[in-house]
Amino acid sequence: MEELETIDHFKVEYAFLILFDEMNQLRDKAIEECEVIWLLKPSAALLSPYCTLESTDIDSR
Repeated sequence: MEELETIDHFKVEYAFLILFDEMNQLRDKAIEECEVIWLLKPSAALLSPYCTLESTDIDSR
């Protein structure tokens, strides 16, 4: 019963930090991939003759 009563709070906090860090990395990766998909889809606005794009308009990460 003593095992259940002794909790290393440092390990618990560290485990949560690792878990949330991994979750944030997965979230960021999903957002980046979603943005890439949106950029690859042709849009009616981009196909308009009134829309012009230059190389300075593109954000290169």
